[in-house]
Amino acid sequence: MPLTSDPFNVIAIGLAAAVFTEALAWAFVYRTSSYRRLKEELERTCRKLEAIKQGSSGGVVAASSKAALKGNKKEKRIEDNMKSSSKEMSAARFKANIFTMVTMAVVYKFVISKWDGVAMGRLPFSPPALLQNITHRGLTGNDATDCSAMFVFATSFAFFKQNVSKALGFNLSRAATRALTANNPMANMDAAAKKL
Repeated sequence: MPLTSDPFNVIAIGLAAAVFTEALAWAFVYRTSSYRRLKEELERTCRKLEAIKQGSSGGVVAASSKAALKGNKKEKRIEDNMKSSSKEMSAARFKANIFTMVTMAVVYKFVISKWDGVAMGRLPFSPPALLQNITHRGLTGNDATDCSAMFVFATSFAFFKQNVSKALGFNLSRAATRALTANNPMANMDAAAKKL
């Protein structure tokens, strides 16, 4: 199957879709005062919790069990505040995820209608069967190294969305991201599955 020069067009569409999605998220989520307040509160709570944990694990032995109990209560209270803040943050970020999902679905339909059956590139290896269903979707022929427009769009969109979000400062700090994933039941299931 002959290759075409359209991969650059599909990559440009992925970039445009990522920028559009982040612009919508900024307009309706990230610039709101409630989101900013939540973000600052979550960041501040994470810093407090890190400081308390570093102080308790710094090798300093508590003078009495009363002081240790007070420190544990304070740590528990801060963790509870962080859990409630992260739940509110997840709810606020849900809107941004909806924008991403809708934008990706609309643009995906456009890419399918315009480049269905056209090989956009050639992989340097033959992917496993599971990945081959993704990379070769919509293509005719038996060459497993060909990749479709949908694959090029999905990978470029994912790449650009992460980098545009990071460049514009919409990402949370690593500590806040850990707090969000620690309080997310699905993330906990993923972590448990990785341990197995």
